[in-house]
Amino acid sequence: MQVLQIYLNEQKISQARFGKKVGVSQTMVQQWLNGKRPISIEKALDIEEAFAIDAALLNSDVPLLEKRLLIRRLAKTL
Repeated sequence: MQVLQIYLNEQKISQARFGKKVGVSQTMVQQWLNGKRPISIEKALDIEEAFAIDAALLNSDVPLLEKRLLIRRLAKTL
């Protein structure tokens, strides 16, 4: 995950510290960075909240999820 690697390098944040802040192991962060595992929507949103990195840059399904949530909220108001 190039976006995440760039962020960690620029901010000088270790994989272990980053993982602790978002509730995953350093190994999981390493797997994300190596492309061995995708970042889940839930973790992408956790990362966005903790580090202000746009979740849509971390998981391409986030915009779809946001659209579905918006439609669901609008349906409840009708």
